[in-house]
Amino acid sequence: MADLELLRADHAPAVLDFEIVNRAWFARSIGDRGDDYFDHFADHHAELLADQGAGHRACYLLVEDGVVLGRFNLLLLGDGVAELGYRVAASSAGRGVAT
Repeated sequence: MADLELLRADHAPAVLDFEIVNRAWFARSIGDRGDDYFDHFADHHAELLADQGAGHRACYLLVEDGVVLGRFNLLLLGDGVAELGYRVAASSAGRGVAT
């Protein structure tokens, strides 16, 4: 069974693996993050955690047996408003994990 987990520092290897494994899938549907993202992944992950700690974001992973099936991020805009961004692994597409 998959669990929704608040993003943590120790998720970094699983998130990077998720992004690498699904890079071509994402590039076809929502655009490629570019090499800079992968070259500086640790910095990007730390920035998300810092934003989350400051109350600017809420970042979640859908994880099953240590494998990330999806990422779900809320950019907290204030006044109870948030912008949702998400990515779902190719292997999980069409299974309702984002509903």
